[in-house]
Amino acid sequence: FTIKGYLAGIIVVVSAYIIAYLNAFADDVFPYTAWEVIFSTLLGIFYLGFFFKEDSWFNKNQPLSRRCLYFVVQFSLAFGVQLILRFSGMTWLITMPLVGSMANALPPLPRWIGYSAIVLGVYIPFAIRFSTETAVSITISVVAAMLFVALFSQLLRREGEAREEAERLATELESANRQLG
Repeated sequence: FTIKGYLAGIIVVVSAYIIAYLNAFADDVFPYTAWEVIFSTLLGIFYLGFFFKEDSWFNKNQPLSRRCLYFVVQFSLAFGVQLILRFSGMTWLITMPLVGSMANALPPLPRWIGYSAIVLGVYIPFAIRFSTETAVSITISVVAAMLFVALFSQLLRREGEAREEAERLATELESANRQLG
């Protein structure tokens, strides 16, 4: 994972909190208790902590079960934050770093199961709290964001792999030129 990837993840997660709290301050009465704010913030810190340790979960020697466990833990933390903050604002944004990670770390079947869990984790609570129409509208936005993040993440990964291959070939060519010269 690159520094840009970590920075993007931090920005997205912090943005989700900012939007949720700004919406809360716009209400006549602040809707969260101090404990809810503290606990949701701690879950967010754990979420980002795992996010920063992502590389240790995804190195090439790790079995698929370990990678899937990472996503189960991360989804649970993200869903917990959304639940505590009552799915207000754009708290679903917190799941977008997971989408990018899934796009690069999981084979198709577990990846689509993860994507489905995120979509259902948004749709069902909004359908219960608001209405089916609201849930569908928000879910469409979430799916569009997920598509963008997944495609962009895969594009960045492929670009990185191509750059590494080009550097490897350049090194080999330089070595062959030295041997010839």
